[in-house]
Amino acid sequence: MATSSVPPPASSTASVATKTATDNVATSTSKKMKGKEKETIVENATSKLGKSRSARRAAAAAAAAVAPVKQAEKLGNGWGWRTLVDSSVSNRPVVFTPDGNYFFSAVGTSVRIYSASTGKVVSTLSSSQSESSGSRPKNANHGSHTDKVTSVILNPTNQFQVITASLDGCIKIWDFLEAVLLRTISTGSPISHMCAHEQIDGHVFVATRSEKNANQTGESKENTLIYRVSLTPDSSTSESGVQKPAEMICIGKTRPAVSMALSHNGTFLVVIGGFKAYVAMTSNLEHGFTKFVSPERLKCLACHPTDDFFATGDEKGQVRLWYCLNNQIANMASGVEKRAQTTTLHWHAHSISTVAFTPNGAYLLSGGEESVLVIWQLQSGKKEFVPRMGSPILNVAVRKGREEEYLLGLSDGSFAFIGASTLSISRTISRVKLAPAKSSTHKVLSTPFAFHLQSSTIILPSSHPSSLQIYSPQSSVSAGEVEVAPSNRVSKRDEKPIEPFVVEKTVIDSEGNWMATVDRRENEDDFSSEIYLKFWHWELNSWVLNTRIDRPHGTEPITTLSFSPGSKTEPFLMTAGADGYIKLWRIRTVITKAGENECFWVNRSRFQFHSEKPSDACWSPDGSILAICFNPHVVLFDPHSNVVLDNLDAPEVKEPNRVRFVGSSGRYLMVFGNKDVAMWDLVSRSVQWAFQMPSYVIHALPQPNQDVIALVLQPFVETTEKRRSTVRFYGCTSAKILSAESLPFRLRTCCWYPDHSDTSLIGVTEAWNVVLFGDKVNARVESEYKSRRIDKSAAANSQRTLFEDVFGASALAAGTSRDHSTTLEMPLETHNAQQALSKFSAPAYLAPPIDSLYSSLMDHFVTKLPEIGPSKEEADTALDDEMVVDEYILPTDISFAGRTVDDDEFNGLVALFRNQSLSRPAPKKAMSNGTPNGKHKALQQNGVARRGSSLLATPNGSLSGTPPPVTKGQPNGLASAEHDSNSPVVVGKKRKTGQIS
Repeated sequence: MATSSVPPPASSTASVATKTATDNVATSTSKKMKGKEKETIVENATSKLGKSRSARRAAAAAAAAVAPVKQAEKLGNGWGWRTLVDSSVSNRPVVFTPDGNYFFSAVGTSVRIYSASTGKVVSTLSSSQSESSGSRPKNANHGSHTDKVTSVILNPTNQFQVITASLDGCIKIWDFLEAVLLRTISTGSPISHMCAHEQIDGHVFVATRSEKNANQTGESKENTLIYRVSLTPDSSTSESGVQKPAEMICIGKTRPAVSMALSHNGTFLVVIGGFKAYVAMTSNLEHGFTKFVSPERLKCLACHPTDDFFATGDEKGQVRLWYCLNNQIANMASGVEKRAQTTTLHWHAHSISTVAFTPNGAYLLSGGEESVLVIWQLQSGKKEFVPRMGSPILNVAVRKGREEEYLLGLSDGSFAFIGASTLSISRTISRVKLAPAKSSTHKVLSTPFAFHLQSSTIILPSSHPSSLQIYSPQSSVSAGEVEVAPSNRVSKRDEKPIEPFVVEKTVIDSEGNWMATVDRRENEDDFSSEIYLKFWHWELNSWVLNTRIDRPHGTEPITTLSFSPGSKTEPFLMTAGADGYIKLWRIRTVITKAGENECFWVNRSRFQFHSEKPSDACWSPDGSILAICFNPHVVLFDPHSNVVLDNLDAPEVKEPNRVRFVGSSGRYLMVFGNKDVAMWDLVSRSVQWAFQMPSYVIHALPQPNQDVIALVLQPFVETTEKRRSTVRFYGCTSAKILSAESLPFRLRTCCWYPDHSDTSLIGVTEAWNVVLFGDKVNARVESEYKSRRIDKSAAANSQRTLFEDVFGASALAAGTSRDHSTTLEMPLETHNAQQALSKFSAPAYLAPPIDSLYSSLMDHFVTKLPEIGPSKEEADTALDDEMVVDEYILPTDISFAGRTVDDDEFNGLVALFRNQSLSRPAPKKAMSNGTPNGKHKALQQNGVARRGSSLLATPNGSLSGTPPPVTKGQPNGLASAEHDSNSPVVVGKKRKTGQIS
């Protein structure tokens, strides 16, 4: 069988067209056609399907089935891509705005602004559009940082400005409300830390390090230089570009700086590095630093908010309070190591990552690798704990407000809010937990990755290798986590780290009801490895463990597993192991003693093929054929009888290791190795085409409902210039490349992303970033990557005041009207009922008495009818013995929702409260003969008006059947109905019997 050589892509950034590609197999119909007829078929089939790449691929594949094409058509100008979630995690504490509505977090070269209440990204400072869409637009912000942002602080003299520092050596001042860059000052050296104080106006303190170690991960081995930098630019520099500071004073040299801070009054500057703490007086910088020695390596620093001492955390888990901030530092010799008076607090068994004081200075917060937040009471030394954060704590910040909160930055990239009063997690901000911890002895060979159609979520590795996380690409939030193998996540400091279970594989059936996982743990030499096959059932929007199989293939690992397609019958699960066996698993249902049906998974059958070890397997689209790859051939089995149907041997493919069915009919089967690819026609038992790939094939993705397959290629030699991936699309009957797209990253795994509007893929890169790539992805850029103005008034209105918590929202407040037609997607009654039922989500002992909730609950469940007063004819014909009341009739032309309250109405309310509430005399007793036959006793008791009587009353507290006279200066709101015909108050009207007021 002859093969044709296909050249590599001509461009790494655009669609690639092959120069020469000839087919090996041509049908009898194509041989009879002339060259012009063949070209016409291809042109017509392509033009009729418009400009969509996916449509043109299908057209090209259909045309290739009829006639081979000599020249491959160039399709499009390259694929777009955008990052759904990046794995950049900053170990620096977040910074809250003074009102606590927003906080800033440094992510790579940008600073994201989060809403503290909703957890959404409202804006991004210094964002690079190339991160989100794959290419920098023409109007990109050229003032953004070009390297990692290392420090973010609020401008101490302007609460609406934020100052950022980066390893590119620049200090930038931003107006974060408008997302505008105000000024850029360059220091010429990479900046690792920065701090400022309001007492030192117009200056910041920075820690710089050498250029050669600036971009390395971890701590630098070079010493750090500390400077005081003026934020005023040099007059000789350009005003539009990068400016130099007007003043830059070197304070001294320290060990590689880990953290730096200023004391509460700005008198002392503290820098820690290595085993030393460096202290300098800001009023006498010429004196330099005074060194204080620590017995352990220091890791974090925090200055007390009201007193002259600071706290540090070291790598042995000890918290030290240093009492060395005094005026005697000026009399000490510079550069001489000293011993300071300290107090030690010890609970942590591992290194401490962060320490922080509460605003009142009474408590100290500390956290580290144990994933436990410790709250120290400084006065008594007592401590409280908030355990099981789920990931090591990197930093802690305190949010001020009516209810104080602690914001924890975790190593998996998520944030957790801890209530200071409850010491429990109030809410979390988590999109995806990337970069799982790598085991010391176990190498993860594959990345578990699957798409769940029922919930439109993807299954990804979590921050711990024994768990899986559920991520929703549509809402960009983490929907949950599945702990596949419960295990200890923290070991003792002096013992060997515990080897965790690692989730190696996961698959989901076509209906989304079942998920199968494989977790494995390597033990010591004296013990064999532990391998578990687990089946999970989708119940009540969560995955529930149904069956666990211990060592399904003995001590050998499972090489591949997959569910059978189709929804007509119960699914089968196929597993192939390194022991040479292929096993089929099915569902078994039994009736329990309670009469309930219980289902679980059992082994249906197992078989092998001449003691060969299977490397890969796949199902046909209808589930009737099981293709298993053995080196050097592929065997087709009947999964119902385990009978061998056929044995395919393709000499064009050396060492085949993977197989994939292509198309919806199951006629074509692709067999490929590391570089060789062959397409089989199972009907004719012949090879349609075969050739050698220029790069390593890492993934093969048959396109659903089309006779097209996508091959993801990566270069064999991994270099900086070749850390890219190429996606090629091929048809079933022709070796012609339908299209080829280039991506500027390497993929760990990927799959088709079900998108009704276009064809796209979703995958995980080698840097553990979740990316979406495909046709027309550039048009879908998330708002969190955009720099936009922040509506401060909206954030202010979203916060409830203490008055609103007690009495509810004010009807006089602006913007209280609601347009239910635009804000509600469901009927009003249904929405109100669901809102009322949500009140019972809290525990019963925390809920108020039911009698206090009855009225408000009825307002949600029952719709009130409008109050309409009787007409004049009905009042005249009323019976004489009916009760006479004063009514307040609501006119139909007045709307209380969003109405304008004028000054006259306010004056009327002021007069009413002044007369009734402040100077109200003692109530008078009712006259015995004041109401004939006692008909009006219900309306007047002890001189107090009951509900349903007139809203207008005389100053002495008695009721009158006639309105009070209008005096000079009396507000219009108190005018009598006799003088104002438009007044809503109707006096002396009669009401029919049985009508409720």
